[in-house]
Amino acid sequence: MVLAVNAGEPKEKVREYLRRSPRSCRVVAAEDTDLVEMLGPRGFPYYVVIDRDGRVAGNQQGSGGERALRGLLGEAGLGAE
Repeated sequence: MVLAVNAGEPKEKVREYLRRSPRSCRVVAAEDTDLVEMLGPRGFPYYVVIDRDGRVAGNQQGSGGERALRGLLGEAGLGAE
């Protein structure tokens, strides 16, 4: 499952953005979760791979494009390279 977490924007602004630019993944507002506190990113975007047991299997600070994300999945043992 791919999950996008919005941090720092009001829900209505995110809803409006998603109306104009739909996403195929689920989008959650960080204010509804403690994900930002739990993961402690220093900046955004911040990518995290969580395994089936709920453990952080890998992470990436900053944007790196599709190639970097596939590498992150591969490092986490998901064979996406």
